[in-house]
Amino acid sequence: AEIAIGRKTGQSAINAFKSLDKRFGFIGVIAAVIPAMILPYYSVIGGWVTKYLFAFVSGDAVASASDTYFTNFIAHCITYLEKQSESFTIFIIFAYFFVKLISIVICKKRR
Repeated sequence: AEIAIGRKTGQSAINAFKSLDKRFGFIGVIAAVIPAMILPYYSVIGGWVTKYLFAFVSGDAVASASDTYFTNFIAHCITYLEKQSESFTIFIIFAYFFVKLISIVICKKRR
């Protein structure tokens, strides 16, 4: 809905809802704030997925399938934060190159 309303009005999500009706201005704010609140959650999940991906690729798949692997991964706060920041960084780099690759493919198809 935000995209369709934004395209019709030619404005951002916040201003697009306001332009429909002043009473709907708060919906635009919600539409902008909620994704910002959800992003950290998905970043953590992405870090976990990246951790398991590298465990699988490095030949540690059997150990990562054990019941204690995830518990040990998150049990120690300092170690967890260190590993999480590494996984998050790797996830961001991976996501950047993935999006870059997709954009290159899309641009070549349009030519």
